[in-house]
Amino acid sequence: MSRKLSRRRFIGASAGAAAAVSLGGASATLGRIGGGGRPTIPPGLLGVQQFSVRDATARLSIAASQRLGVSPTMGYLGGPNYPNDPTDLGPLVPLPGGYAEVFDYLASVGIRGFEFFQSTQNVNELGRQPTAEEIRSYLDAAGLKATGTHQFGLGNFDPATGNLTANGETLFTFLQTLGMDAMGFSGNLSQLPNNSPDPANPAVNLPASSGWVEDYTNPRTGAVTFGFKSRSEHANRLGEILQSRGVSYFYHPEQDNYRFFNDPAHPELNGTHRIEYVMAHTDPALFGWEIDVLHNWSGRLRFLNATTHQPDISVWRLAQAEKRRVLGWHIKDGFRNTAYSGTWTGGPPESGGSPYLQTFNRTPTFVDAIISGEGDLGAGPGINHPNADPDCPGFKYMFENLGGHQRLYLIESDSGPGPTTGPAADPGRSLRHAKASAAALLSLRV
Repeated sequence: MSRKLSRRRFIGASAGAAAAVSLGGASATLGRIGGGGRPTIPPGLLGVQQFSVRDATARLSIAASQRLGVSPTMGYLGGPNYPNDPTDLGPLVPLPGGYAEVFDYLASVGIRGFEFFQSTQNVNELGRQPTAEEIRSYLDAAGLKATGTHQFGLGNFDPATGNLTANGETLFTFLQTLGMDAMGFSGNLSQLPNNSPDPANPAVNLPASSGWVEDYTNPRTGAVTFGFKSRSEHANRLGEILQSRGVSYFYHPEQDNYRFFNDPAHPELNGTHRIEYVMAHTDPALFGWEIDVLHNWSGRLRFLNATTHQPDISVWRLAQAEKRRVLGWHIKDGFRNTAYSGTWTGGPPESGGSPYLQTFNRTPTFVDAIISGEGDLGAGPGINHPNADPDCPGFKYMFENLGGHQRLYLIESDSGPGPTTGPAADPGRSLRHAKASAAALLSLRV
C-alpha cells in the first residue's frame, strides 16, 4: 500500500536512510558481528521503551509547531559515522515530537515495537489528550506494535471481588485498544511504609521498607498494606484474569527487589532477596519477568551478603532457572562505576553514586548516552571491559543462550533524554540513542 510522503514521513524516511548508512559504525561497538547468519534479535521483535524517548513523545511535533507558529525543537540525530566518530552528529534538524511523528521516526530506523509507560503527549498537539483509537492509528500507520505497558499495577485488582477494579477495567479497555498482548508494571510487588514511628502513636513503628510477608494494618487508620504473601496471590490472580483475555501479565523488577527481607515475624527470610520470594510464590505461567539488565545487575551489586560482604545472588542463574517466565529484556547498558560500594545488613550505607553509569564522555566535552552494547553490561567481561561483572555475560550471549520461547527486546536508557537548555543542550540524544542502538543490535548474528 502506498502512502503520501508527508513532511512528517519525509523526516522519518531521511532518518532511516541515515541509520542505514551508519549501521557499520554503530554496530561496531558490539563486536562479533557479520552480514551472514541468523539475526540474534529477530527484527520484528525489536522495540523501544517510551521512558527512553519520553522527551520526544512529550514535545510538540514539527507539524504542530508549524501550525501554531512556533519554532520546532532542533537537534542532532547522528551522522553516518556516529558513534565511532563522536563528532559526526549529522546536521541540525527539526526533531520529531508527539506520538505520530516519533512512531514514524522509530519505524524508519528499524524499530517495530513500542512499550508504553503512560498514554499522554503534549496537550497542545491536539488541544487535548489523544484517545486510544487515535494512538492505535498512529501505531498502525507507522507499522509499529504496542508491545506492552508499565501502567497495569496490582492496584487494578480488587481483593474483595477477585476481579479487576472499575478503573482497572477502564484501563484494560484502553490498553487493549492499543493492541497489547502483554501488560505489567515496574517496581516492587509490595509497597510498605518506611520504618518509622506512626505519627498518631509514636510507640508503634511502621513496618520496615525492606519487606514484610504478612499484611500490615495501621493501628490508627485501619488501612491495610498488603505484604508479599498477599501480593503474590494477587499477582497470580491478575495473571489468570488477563490470560483468560489473551494477555500476558508481567513485572519489571528494579533494584530494590534485590533488598533482603527484614521481617521480625519471619527471621528465616533474613538472607532472602525479595525477588527470590516473588519467584518462589508466583506462577511463571501467570506472572512473567521483564528483565531490565541494568536494574537487575545493579540490585545484585547493591545488597551484599552480611557475612562475605559480596554479592550472593546470580541474576544470570536466576534467569536460567526462570527462563519460562522471562517475557523480554530492557536492553539498558552501562559502565560499571568503580567508585560505588554496596551495603549489607548492619553494615555501612552504600556510597559512590549508582552501580552503573548510563552516560559517559565521548569526547572531553561531549556527554552522551551509552549505546546498547558498548558498555560493560552489554559487552560482558573481556579485555576491553575489565570492570564488567562476571555474572553478566553480555547481551549477545544472554539473548542467544537463555533458551525457551521468543522474547521482546526493548531498547532503553534512563538517561536517553539529553539536556534541553544551556551550552550542552542535546535534545536529539534520545532518538539518536534509539537509532544507533537499533543499528547495533540488528547487526548481531548467531
